[in-house]
Amino acid sequence: MRKKSSHFAMKSHHDRPSAVPASREATSRRKSTHDQQPVRSNLIYFALVLVAGLLAYSSSFVGDFVFDDVTEIESNDNLAKVWPPQEVLDSGNRLPVRPLPQWTFGVQSLVTGRNLASFHAVNLAIHLASGMLLLLLVKWSLDFVRERIAPLDESGRWIIATSIASLWVAHPLTTQAVTYIYQRIESMVVLGMLASLACFAASMRRPASPIWLLLSVVASILAMLCKEVAITLPLLVYLYDATFVSRSFGEPLTKRWKYHLAMHATIVVLLGVVLAERGDYAEFTEQKHSSWEYARSQPLVILHYLRLAFLPIYQCFDYTWPVQPIDATMFVSLFVVLAMFVGAALLLWRRHPLGFVAMSFFILLAPSSSVVPVIDLAFEHRMYLPLAAVLTLVIAPLGLWQLQLRDVEKESPRQEIPSRVWLKYSLVMGVILMLLVALTFQRNMVYRDRQTLWEDVVQKLPQNARAWANLARIKGDRGNFEDAYRDLQRSLKELPNVADTHGQLASVCLALGRRDEALRACERGIEIAPDKPLLYYQLGLVLRGADDDRALAALEKAVELAPNYGDAHNNLGAMLIRRDPQRAHEHLLKAIEIRPTNYQAWINLGNLLGSTGNYRESIAAFDRALSIAKDHPLAMKNRATVLQLQQQSRSTP
Repeated sequence: MRKKSSHFAMKSHHDRPSAVPASREATSRRKSTHDQQPVRSNLIYFALVLVAGLLAYSSSFVGDFVFDDVTEIESNDNLAKVWPPQEVLDSGNRLPVRPLPQWTFGVQSLVTGRNLASFHAVNLAIHLASGMLLLLLVKWSLDFVRERIAPLDESGRWIIATSIASLWVAHPLTTQAVTYIYQRIESMVVLGMLASLACFAASMRRPASPIWLLLSVVASILAMLCKEVAITLPLLVYLYDATFVSRSFGEPLTKRWKYHLAMHATIVVLLGVVLAERGDYAEFTEQKHSSWEYARSQPLVILHYLRLAFLPIYQCFDYTWPVQPIDATMFVSLFVVLAMFVGAALLLWRRHPLGFVAMSFFILLAPSSSVVPVIDLAFEHRMYLPLAAVLTLVIAPLGLWQLQLRDVEKESPRQEIPSRVWLKYSLVMGVILMLLVALTFQRNMVYRDRQTLWEDVVQKLPQNARAWANLARIKGDRGNFEDAYRDLQRSLKELPNVADTHGQLASVCLALGRRDEALRACERGIEIAPDKPLLYYQLGLVLRGADDDRALAALEKAVELAPNYGDAHNNLGAMLIRRDPQRAHEHLLKAIEIRPTNYQAWINLGNLLGSTGNYRESIAAFDRALSIAKDHPLAMKNRATVLQLQQQSRSTP
């Protein structure tokens, strides 16, 4: 009987043929009958991936805008700036603009409004498209190395690729990149990266097809317009070329040097975006951790990511991961991660296919899990594409071991995969897939309400001060001020020196009629962060009506620190209506310029114009306010008053 080949068994460097033979046509003719499958029969594999993703995410279409969705999409009045292209960079709110995802948010808001289900549908479509590309990429990669691994027919390679792609699209660790709408920036950069890799692989499968290389570069440019992790793409494509296609690490640089140079040149696009938006990157304006603190914390974060990949339970939307102290846990986790990295490097040095997969895991995590101090030490969406590498490291060897061709009889050259092997492999993969679908379906339910989401966080991490503060903000917005007050007290118990939380407490206390406590909260916040315009704005609101001179000074300080602080301009203008109508007019117009849909500013402008006898302009301002906030009682009442005054002025001789 023929001796079985071990999975991913490597030939020597001297007798291993090139993954791209000189005559691809001849290689194609030499394919076994196992490799002759109708295209139509292959569609079933894509359908399986599609169904897995749809089932897992069928619970994600009803819900809420959460966390950054609120500021960057739901309440972002600049979102509709989609043309000309340079306008897109001004369409953000609080966070730096990633141009391509931001443009899709803007276009979608113009087409469907802020319809939540449509945003979820687009996110899911991006996710499923990435799953299809992953399926193709794994299948083609197995094709490239079919002479270097265990005997495996065409259907076996399709089955392994389908297993990896379907488990990935249904895995609950992908939910934060899919169901959390703003993280379209993550899913879109992954779509671009997979498209670039797949286009390169396609170019190596067909003779004389430079169009695929061109499309690979275009996909890289689009990825660079999505998120910073795209900076790893040119290196990944080079290593993929060296591992799966070429016969050495030097061959890609001699045979395809123009292509790889073009790929690395696309990084300039990313650098241009980062420089243009550098003022909005918190990493450039506030440094919460040193590089050493960040680096020593990441080994444990990486191990946590891996635990979630294999056991996806107890997920958390916001970890606010603490800096790891220098202790035994740090050294043990560092040793484990370094051992994995060295193993990946050794396999890659031998140009083993699994070496590329293992090293890609570390390369993809490098921008957020190395020495570069990002504001937050851990977020699950960072594992979106690295998860595919982890699944490939497990499923590919398992599939190759189970699905390699066996001799049917001792003296027979005919080979096939026994039906019992097919059944066992399919049963195992099917059970795992169903479990993942169920977990993802359940995880998506947490996103259905923003309050439920943060309640889930504080239940799992009671020490998470940011989660308590966000939960309080939601309860305050819903009029539940007593509960909001208690949640803010809990947040300040965990982190007493967060200035924004003190400002938030001041707002809640003011709503509860506790002006003195609100004043103390503002003053404490300003003591912690004397350059925070929000705190001066809150102070102005607290003092308004009690000490108008100090209130005006606080609001003027707020607009001095933040010249585009629309709400501060609006309230400052409202207070100046009687004292200084001309300055009031300037501030109210500025508030409207900053946010034309600020109906409160239009109401205040109507009040100002009515008080100075400009009745027609006043009525027009109230009409504009009512077009934004239909049937607003104050706007309707004041408009009626001005209209009456206008009629009286006309009847007066």
